[in-house]
Amino acid sequence: MKSLVSVVTILCIVSLSPTAMAVTFSDVTQQANLNNYPDCRASAWVDYDRDGYLDLLIGSEGGVNRLHRNLGDGTFSNVTLEAQIPYRTGIWGVNFADIDNDGFDDLYLSARAPDTFSAGRNVLLHNSGLGYFDDISDSSGANVPGGGVAACFAPFSKGPFVDLFVPNQYYPSREFPFFLSNNGNNVFSDETGFMGLLYSDWWDIPIAFDYDNDGRLELFCTKDFHGNSMYDQPYGHTFINVSDSLHFQTSCGYGATVGDVNNDGWFDLYITNWHDYTDKLFLYDSAQRRYRDNTSAWGAPATTWTSAAHFADFDNDGLPDLFVTGAGTGNTYYHNQSGQRFTNLTSQAGLTNYGYNWGASIGDYDNDGFLDIFVPEYLYGNGGKLYHNNGNNNNWVEFELEGTHSNKDAIGAKLVLQGGGYSQMRQVIAGSGFGSQNSLVQHFGVGQDTIIGNLWVFWPGTGYDIYDSLIVNTRYHIVEGEALAVNGEPVYFPKDFRIVKTYPNPFNSQTQIEICVGQPCNLTVDIVDILGREVKSLLAERLEPRMLTLAWDGTDQRGDPISSGIYFCRVTNGIDLNSSRLLLIK
Repeated sequence: MKSLVSVVTILCIVSLSPTAMAVTFSDVTQQANLNNYPDCRASAWVDYDRDGYLDLLIGSEGGVNRLHRNLGDGTFSNVTLEAQIPYRTGIWGVNFADIDNDGFDDLYLSARAPDTFSAGRNVLLHNSGLGYFDDISDSSGANVPGGGVAACFAPFSKGPFVDLFVPNQYYPSREFPFFLSNNGNNVFSDETGFMGLLYSDWWDIPIAFDYDNDGRLELFCTKDFHGNSMYDQPYGHTFINVSDSLHFQTSCGYGATVGDVNNDGWFDLYITNWHDYTDKLFLYDSAQRRYRDNTSAWGAPATTWTSAAHFADFDNDGLPDLFVTGAGTGNTYYHNQSGQRFTNLTSQAGLTNYGYNWGASIGDYDNDGFLDIFVPEYLYGNGGKLYHNNGNNNNWVEFELEGTHSNKDAIGAKLVLQGGGYSQMRQVIAGSGFGSQNSLVQHFGVGQDTIIGNLWVFWPGTGYDIYDSLIVNTRYHIVEGEALAVNGEPVYFPKDFRIVKTYPNPFNSQTQIEICVGQPCNLTVDIVDILGREVKSLLAERLEPRMLTLAWDGTDQRGDPISSGIYFCRVTNGIDLNSSRLLLIK
């Protein structure tokens, strides 16, 4: 595998020219059947039944933890009982990951207060794939003492399974967190000492991400009044505290999020704070290999008493915006202005809310290409609010990754998207903000661009794949080492046919398309535009094994000349699909 430092940096030394189009949100909590459940702390968007729609898991300090199934029509059904989600008090954190790579995500509930929690233990729920969960907390070894407010899943060992990191904040008999190594058989082993994490601190919110583009996952954790820490794995296993060299320690840290806010190819950090301490925005300085406080320069106000934070491109202009929850101080929506500063557009966006908010989770629950927000409410509220993103005219593309050599959810994978003059970066992260988890579907806004150059996927600990011929306003299913799939329908590398070459390309008057047919099949060959609309059908018949050459003269089905631009030759037998990009220049 090539060095991520060189590859990612080269890919991202391009500035984005975003298209600013304001978005608004609507409170659709009641219409979605999600109201009247008090005392909520955390939430997660997870497609637990693999039907293509994000479901909503809500953790409650009062004990009524809930799972709401997305019906696909904008409403949700409470399936808590049939899914066997347990009644447990003191839940402050919810996470999910496919711990055994069976294709169904499992759930983890973190408890803060042992004295009010059943047996003072966290809970691991295994997804049966049949619509219900089995409590395997005891048999798995993941029933560690409650006392934390969050957890995170990540493949720290670079194996095919995700490990589990559980902070510890309040459990009196243990001062250390828990590093639970996944043995691959639904059993975890406590390897905290072996991993070098026997630090006596006040552990809050963990995030696993690759801050220095070296291909290894680092562990960042806020620690309330005990500063904030980054742990690196320079030798592949044991963690080493590198916080001092990165210069981002603050006196207090509560929640946190990571994202590349200026599209320079390096992840930045936003840390929320409580009491008399203020939020901080740290941008990574790749030249000095450290973080720098850019809070004032970016116009982020001296906010305090905040909890969750999430970077996400809500208006699809190609730049991550920022959403922050407040514990009675109000939520805040910051719009990213040209990758240079944030502007508070909370009121204009319709996100003003002075409830007692802790966590928040981001996901496209209605598959319309715009990211929505769920905000749990604790005290005085109805349990939370679902904010639907009303969208704009900007374009987007989404990717759902599936690991084969790496873990099934591809947690830890890094994506770099290149387009017409821009480059963006994301990482699949299972746990951030404050006690919550966002959808694992990776979302990119691309403004008014209709051309996407390449997508690079750096799989955790294995290698990378490169994809092109991407179409905007599409959700792709990407399987490690295989071809793209569109809108959740798997499409694999063709075994009985393939496009060998197109020539000339670019072309002016005519291009030749050479196709190898390896087995007898019913083959359809057509030309489509960048939106996937058919321009001209070239072939639709059953073929025996042969080399086939077709010609396209740049006309549509009626024989009329079409305009210059990018088109695609699409070949399919109804199951497999192969495509090649064509550039028509007149």
